[in-house]
Amino acid sequence: MSQRPGHCPQCDVYLHYDSDDTNDDMIYYYASCPKCGWNGIEAYRLEFAEFLDSDFNPLED
Repeated sequence: MSQRPGHCPQCDVYLHYDSDDTNDDMIYYYASCPKCGWNGIEAYRLEFAEFLDSDFNPLED
């Protein structure tokens, strides 16, 4: 079984995404495969990186 983000774990075709959800430090993407019909969730662990200003510039020390 393949474990590549954005690809079906059954047949490796690009997934279609339906919706997403967050829970604490995780984000979940509900996905389906247009080729084999697999339905499931692609999950990511969120981790704090840094603070940015409103123009997306890193804050200086």
